[in-house]
Amino acid sequence: MEPILWHVGYQRTRSPADLASQLSTAGITLVLDVRRRPRSQRPGYDRAGLEQEITAAGLRYASVPALGAADHLADRWQADHEGAIAALGEHLEQTAAPTLDRLVEVLAIERVVVMCMCPSLDRCHRRAVLERVSARLPNLRIEAFPLA
Repeated sequence: MEPILWHVGYQRTRSPADLASQLSTAGITLVLDVRRRPRSQRPGYDRAGLEQEITAAGLRYASVPALGAADHLADRWQADHEGAIAALGEHLEQTAAPTLDRLVEVLAIERVVVMCMCPSLDRCHRRAVLERVSARLPNLRIEAFPLA
C-alpha cells in the first residue's frame, strides 16, 4: 500500500473540536503540530487547547517544534519565499534529520496529518517538511486534508 502523508492548516476551521472531529472521522490517528511556537491568538488553538480536543476525539497529538519555521529565515518569507522554502529544507536536514527519519517510520503504522496554521501549502513552511519526508520515501503520496 502506498503511504500517505496528509497536511492541513487550521486557520479556516470553525473550532478545534470541529478540526478534531473531521480528522477522526477520516481515520487520522496522529496529528503532528509543526509550529515552532504552538501558540495562537485564536482561542483553543494553542498547544494545550488543540491537544485537549484532539485527544478527546481519540487521536494522538504531538507538538514537533523542530519541524517549525526557522527564526533566522523570517525576513526571507516575504521577499523570497521559494528561497526561504529551500533554505528551510536545508536547515531541517541539518537540525532535524532524525525527526524526519522517525516520521518516515511512523508513516508505516499511523495515518498522520502534518498541521500548522497556514491554509495554503504554497506559502507555508509545511511544504519544506513534506518535501524532506518525500525525499526519504519516494513512493509517498502527499495529500491536502479536505476540510469541510
